[in-house]
Amino acid sequence: MHSFKDKHILGISNEKIPFLIGMILLFVEICILIIMFVSKPSLSIKLISMVTAFHLGGRLAIIGTGLEFNFSTSTIILIILTYLTAFLLIMLSVIGFLWAKAKQIKFFRNFVEIRMEKAEQRAETLKKWSWIGIVAFVWMPFPMTGAIMGFLIARAEGYKSLTSILITIPSMWFGVVCWTIWFDELYKLIERIGPQLTTYVTILLVALPLLCYLSVKLAAKIKSLKKKKN
Repeated sequence: MHSFKDKHILGISNEKIPFLIGMILLFVEICILIIMFVSKPSLSIKLISMVTAFHLGGRLAIIGTGLEFNFSTSTIILIILTYLTAFLLIMLSVIGFLWAKAKQIKFFRNFVEIRMEKAEQRAETLKKWSWIGIVAFVWMPFPMTGAIMGFLIARAEGYKSLTSILITIPSMWFGVVCWTIWFDELYKLIERIGPQLTTYVTILLVALPLLCYLSVKLAAKIKSLKKKKN
């Protein structure tokens, strides 16, 4: 496994390349959103809500929100794939930029190093499975198992930048398709039990990462207090 120390995280000389591609995709999305906002304000608000749900709760949250708004499965898949691909390319460039500036600015260094350490820890666990482990890791829709972390894990294992992207992006696409179809069937089943239950499930999906984070912090605090007491 290769360490991130003193290495350009993207593995390319210019992190602006994926950034520009991501910005073009994002610009097209924003233009479509503006047109929709003028013609169909309610629809554009739903799309903004889906994006917000993703940033709060991840892929399952954006899928659940789309289903709650009664979008078709194919529409939800198209929205998620377009936005997540743009977001991934932009964030990789941002991380690359922060990594280059990490030695100069303490805040950047702390932000990047935490993510690098997590990526290296996961890479150590997944390395025996080679690229298949990374594919499975990205495919899972749980917090901190997305394409960005998958890319960093691949880089930590020594894969080149292009190879890492070719592993993570298709894995993300496949995961979005699988989980959207599966959740569509799950929501249909839940609606038969109680029509209002899907709303509660969606809210739970949005809040789940925050609840997990608070649970981990609480457990660490209790453990620390027990040590002090002993």
